[in-house]
Order: sequence, then C-alpha cells, then structure tokens
Amino acid sequence: NPLLLAQLRPRLEEEFGRIPGGLQLLQSLFANVRTSLLHGLQLIFLASAVIMCGSVILNVLLKNVPLRRHHVPEPEVPVG
Repeated sequence: NPLLLAQLRPRLEEEFGRIPGGLQLLQSLFANVRTSLLHGLQLIFLASAVIMCGSVILNVLLKNVPLRRHHVPEPEVPVG
C-alpha cells in the first residue's frame, strides 16, 4: 500500500541509517521505485490508447449488417 510508505518512512530511515551509506541506498531505492512505477504506468496507458484507437477504427470500418430483414413469426406446432 503506497499510503503506508509515509508512515513507514521514518522507521525505514532509522533502520537504513544503521548501515554505512544506508540513507543513500534508501534514497536510491525510492528513486528507482518511483521511476519504475512511472514507466509502468506510461506503458499501460500507451497500450490502452493503442487498443482503444484500434477498436474505434475497426468499429468504423465494420459493415452495417442487419440481423434480420423481416420479422417472420414461427409456425405454430399443434400439441397432441
């Protein structure tokens, strides 16, 4: 949950602060996660936009074919 990160950040900074160079490692980790999420969301948005445009073009190019020309009642079958 990304909202918990704000609550866990002081604890993470405390734990990473115990390691030499840990705070720089934590900042690098946050930057890499942010970049990865950004690229992932951009890729998903781009793929969705391409699929949507393809669907709209396909819908425009489809021929309008009626399913039935006339309503024909089905003949009644005598029971018995």
